Amino acid sequence: MTTPDVSHIDEIVDQAAATAAGVAGVVAIWGVGSGLVVDPILTAQEGSTVYVRPGLPTNVVTGTLVASVTRCRLTHRSATASILEWEIALRHYIAANDAPTAHRLAVPLFVRYTTAFGANTMLGASVNSALLEQFQFFEDVGWEKQGISWYGIEMTLTAIERLDLELQAGAGTWPP
Repeated sequence: MTTPDVSHIDEIVDQAAATAAGVAGVVAIWGVGSGLVVDPILTAQEGSTVYVRPGLPTNVVTGTLVASVTRCRLTHRSATASILEWEIALRHYIAANDAPTAHRLAVPLFVRYTTAFGANTMLGASVNSALLEQFQFFEDVGWEKQGISWYGIEMTLTAIERLDLELQAGAGTWPP
């Protein structure tokens, strides 16, 4: 019996975070925590292998990047394959006293992220293709306990994942 082909979205999100870890200015990454993708920043700091952490950080610092899934579309379905189009939000936090300062600090990040993801369009071979499609500034005022408003850039990464259904147990036989 062959192994069913299932989505690897947890690994895809963590791989996107790990790719972002190579961008100058990123100091911490957060993803799904699949246990499959090494966090290069923490691994270098700890001196031993550390995997991408799940969830949201309790304390954000400038340069924190959080990756999460925001949407999935089934763009193709046939008897032999399905193609999933995942939208992954990447949020890079920047501490600043005002929006103009945050914008000035964020602008160089556009080129850095475009370069990093352009060099890794398959996210370590976890997807068929991945493309940064949108950049926008954000202000996150939900951190009152830290006494600061957080600004940053949010990027939309679209990752295309193909699932080969003929690898599914019982595929091509009817009745099942």
